[in-house]
Amino acid sequence: MKYINIILILIIGCKSVSSTTNQQSIPPSSQTVFEEIDRIITDNSVTIKFKNITDQEIEILNPMEKKIEIWQEGQWNKIGVLYCDCGGPPCPAPPEVRLVEPKGGFVFSWDRNEEKCLATDSVKVTEKKKVEAGEYRALYSYRLPDGSVEEVDVRFTLD
Repeated sequence: MKYINIILILIIGCKSVSSTTNQQSIPPSSQTVFEEIDRIITDNSVTIKFKNITDQEIEILNPMEKKIEIWQEGQWNKIGVLYCDCGGPPCPAPPEVRLVEPKGGFVFSWDRNEEKCLATDSVKVTEKKKVEAGEYRALYSYRLPDGSVEEVDVRFTLD
């Protein structure tokens, strides 16, 4: 009986040391600068609000560009989302940068449509199609005050 207790103590002791070692070997994640403060997902839209939780101004790069991907067959696949409609009046150039003040926020909003331009009889039109249910992510790049560029990876599920 003593031997069984000693063996159990050694096994339990070794496991806890092993798990501590594994936790310490995990590399630290990238600097967190945004906090999600609200998420609203309806049949027609996805809206996610973020807050800059630093005391410094952060630059969102290409803020009008919606980089949305769906998880399919073991990989992320891009969803087409256009900045402006095809064949309509020209759109103004999108801003290259959006400044987010300390404690300020920004909003990601998407109408749950995949979009692409179709050309028929020399007329361009925008085709919109509701996306299927699945696991999605939106990606935004931002620049830190030291000049380094990071990416926000926001995941959400659509039913």
